[in-house]
Amino acid sequence: MRTSFILPMMLILSVSMLRTSLAFSAKNMSVEEAIKKKLITAVIKGKGGHTGDVIRFKLKNLLNHAVSIDVEAGRRLDSQNQGLQDILVNKAVTLALLPNQTKTFVISGMCCQAHNAGPDSSAVFSVGKMADSNLVKIARFIDQNKWHCDHIAQSAVWVVSDNNPMEDIGGEDPVSKKLQQFVSKLTGKAIPKYKIDYGANNGGAVYTGVPAKISGTFDYELFSNGLVTFGIYDSQGHAVEMFITDRPSNKGNYGLKYEFKTSDLPKGDYYARLRLDGQVKKEQKFTF
Repeated sequence: MRTSFILPMMLILSVSMLRTSLAFSAKNMSVEEAIKKKLITAVIKGKGGHTGDVIRFKLKNLLNHAVSIDVEAGRRLDSQNQGLQDILVNKAVTLALLPNQTKTFVISGMCCQAHNAGPDSSAVFSVGKMADSNLVKIARFIDQNKWHCDHIAQSAVWVVSDNNPMEDIGGEDPVSKKLQQFVSKLTGKAIPKYKIDYGANNGGAVYTGVPAKISGTFDYELFSNGLVTFGIYDSQGHAVEMFITDRPSNKGNYGLKYEFKTSDLPKGDYYARLRLDGQVKKEQKFTF
C-alpha cells in the first residue's frame, strides 16, 4: 500500500516539473535577467561605428533546453572604457539558443554619450540596464520607424542623451520633421528653425562640438515694395556673410534658403537680418 502511494506521487511531481520546464523554456526572458540568473553567459563587444549594427552579443546557453532571450529597444549597454560612448539598443530582438549552444548575434544601436569617443571593435560592454524613460521612448520610436541606421536619428538621440541643440536634427526632409516633432514633445524644446552640421566625418553626422555650417530657410513677408538686404551678422553688428544687397522686391511672402560656414567663426550669438530700405524688418538668432 505504501509503495502504491509513493509511485503516483512521483508521477505527479514528474509531470509538474515537466510542465514547469516547458513553460520556462517557452517564456522569453530579458538578457539582463538571464545573465543575473546565470542561465546564460554574455560577451558584448563593439563592431566599430556610431549607428546601426554596431554591437556583437556572444551568448552561451547554460541550460539543457532551448531559451529565448529578449534584447529590448531602449537598453543602455555600459561601455567598460569610460572614455567611450555607451550604446542605446534601437532595435528590439529575440535571440534563440538551443540547449548548451553558443552563438554570436549582431545588435543594432546608437551612441548615447556625444562627448565621448566612438567605440571601436575592441570596445567591451556590460549588459547595463534600461535607459531613462525619454531615451527608451526615442529608441522605440526609432525602432517603430525602422530608422536603425539613420544618422539624423542618431543626432536626435544625442539631443535627448546629451542635451545637444535641437538644430542638430536634420533639416526639412520628412524624417527630420518627424524626429523634430517627436523630440520637441519629449523634451519641451522648440522645433528648430535652422540646421547645424558638424565636421566632415560620416557626412557631417558625427558630433564634434564644432559647427561646420548652418543652413535653413528664412521666411518673411513684405507689406510694401522696396530694396531688400539679407545677411548674417555677429553680435557687434559686423557682417559675416551677405546674401542679398539692395535687391528690388515687391510686397508678398518669401522663403530665402541660406547656408553659411561657421567653422572659422568664434562661438557666440549671430543674427540673420532682413532689411527693407535700410530698416531691419525681421531677424533670427543663432547660438553656437
